[in-house]
Amino acid sequence: MTLRRADLPLAIASLPPLSPAVAMVHDVLTDEHGTLDELVEAISVDPAISVSVLRLVNSAAFGLESEVSDIRRAVQLLGRDPLHEVVVLAGLERQIPKEGLAGYQAAAQELWTHCVAVACLTDQLAGAASIPGASAAFTAGLLHDLGQLAVAPHLDGDGTRLAEVIASGHSVDQAERDVAGLDHCEVGGELALAWGLPEPIVMVARYHHAPSQAPEAHRPLVTVVHHANGLAHSLGFASGVAAMALSQDADAIRALNLPPGTAELAAATTLARIEGLRDVLSDLRG
Repeated sequence: MTLRRADLPLAIASLPPLSPAVAMVHDVLTDEHGTLDELVEAISVDPAISVSVLRLVNSAAFGLESEVSDIRRAVQLLGRDPLHEVVVLAGLERQIPKEGLAGYQAAAQELWTHCVAVACLTDQLAGAASIPGASAAFTAGLLHDLGQLAVAPHLDGDGTRLAEVIASGHSVDQAERDVAGLDHCEVGGELALAWGLPEPIVMVARYHHAPSQAPEAHRPLVTVVHHANGLAHSLGFASGVAAMALSQDADAIRALNLPPGTAELAAATTLARIEGLRDVLSDLRG
């Protein structure tokens, strides 16, 4: 069934809702006046996220002598960045079907690895570029393709038609529009809005394939995610048929004025970090 703009509210409502803890924790951690009490409160709105935080802090990776059962103590032990990562990872895990997204010919593990790779690369590149909104980098990278969750049910069952249209020379976005009616960037922006995610993440979901079209205030972060997406593909962390037609906006990337060697350093650092986050995911899943 073709997906029309008028159908978006229903399509979005059919998805499992993203935990409100994701946006709340993000807001506290990116607010210089955010407090420990606010952070604990934000995590506590979602029992499943709370369990994930406790499961991670009690995992073998932390090697604690006694079990931690208090969220406040767990938050203190984890620290800012690991806490942010585990909340977003735990929130997104509920959204990706265990069978993957058949319409994109993407297995669940493939989707996960691609999203994590883009998140890690975005984090590295944003720091090197000293861009505004760098605190949102990891979350923005992890959630950049969330629009695929709503588009996938409107693609043909095994992704053959989408692959054929891409192979004929169309971009991923154009192929999605031809087959499903709307592309995952437009849908992703609407989905991020509906889930109450911060504006920078909404802009990334909407414009990560076309950074030059992003509003100027958000263009640096959007461009970093765009660049990170391309690097993830070049490193072998692609996802389904979307890997068949990826283009990069060289002018937008050049405008970031990244120091020489930044992409290579980010790639080398990311490989190790991805392995670490795979272990985190394993701990979260028990």
